[in-house]
Amino acid sequence: MSAKQIEEIISKVKKLPTLPMVANKVNSLIQDPTCTAIKLAEVIDKDQSLTTRVLRLVNSAFYSLSAEVTNVKHAIALLGFKTISQMVLSICVFDVFKGKYADDFDRKGFWLHSVGCAVLSKIIAEKCHYTTEDDCFTAGLLHDIGKVVLDQYLHDEMLAVLQKTREKDLSFIAAEQEVMGLNHTDIGGQVMNNWNIPLPVSVAVKHHHQTVDERNGSELAQDLIVDIVRLSDVICKQEHVGYTGDTVEVKVTEDLWERLPIDGKYVEAEAASMRRIKAMFDKMIEEGTDISLEAMEKMLDEMSDGQRGSLKFQKGSSKEDLFGDQNKE
Repeated sequence: MSAKQIEEIISKVKKLPTLPMVANKVNSLIQDPTCTAIKLAEVIDKDQSLTTRVLRLVNSAFYSLSAEVTNVKHAIALLGFKTISQMVLSICVFDVFKGKYADDFDRKGFWLHSVGCAVLSKIIAEKCHYTTEDDCFTAGLLHDIGKVVLDQYLHDEMLAVLQKTREKDLSFIAAEQEVMGLNHTDIGGQVMNNWNIPLPVSVAVKHHHQTVDERNGSELAQDLIVDIVRLSDVICKQEHVGYTGDTVEVKVTEDLWERLPIDGKYVEAEAASMRRIKAMFDKMIEEGTDISLEAMEKMLDEMSDGQRGSLKFQKGSSKEDLFGDQNKE
């Protein structure tokens, strides 16, 4: 592909739909040191549908609150500005990319992989005492957003990439480079810039396929958030959680966690947990579950309960049955 064609693709990406105004406003407020809970709540409250969905997520088992939260201001007081803003962002992203498209790229499986990676990124971040674990969740959710952009707005290029993966047994990212001269991390990074997504999330989206030595640009590219999302992504791929467009098998290797304060036994325990999560995903697909925000909420509840000790995934199962004893190394 010529330099001109690559520039045309980048130009298309720059013209993608923006996030809803409320998401942009929330992103701006969250970076304003003078912002108050009242100001943030007022912005969210203006969108009744968003308010309802935020409160439903806040009251889900994922956040393990002891009493029902009935207004956004209270939710902000309990969970913090960052958590609520990331929640708004996640909901708005689902809205931007909702809809049914061609079967060549399994959109349902894609979102399952994204949610699996998001939850696992948050779990690993908590284990590593990473200070902004909510950023890890959002980065995990958005890490492959370039692929869904490619499918929805550059569909001919997506079809060519998928054909290359099948015909030449290439990884998805290698096929992208061969077809377009760039890949979904370049596209995803541009989308993050378009949407003014916080920099830690943006760099994880941009660099999650790269080793430390390969990461250029912002100093934040060396941050552990990239390692956390990269490890989570590969674990989910290894365990076939959802769909990524890849036909090449991958394996978790020690270099993926060498900078993190965890060891091989912990990584294997998380891989085992994702194998069990995959079984739940497979059942949902078999039953024809609509992978909408509502289904995502259910999955978040099920997975988070496993780490937080009030497991509902299978009646009679203990936390250790599904996720192993997280206190053991």
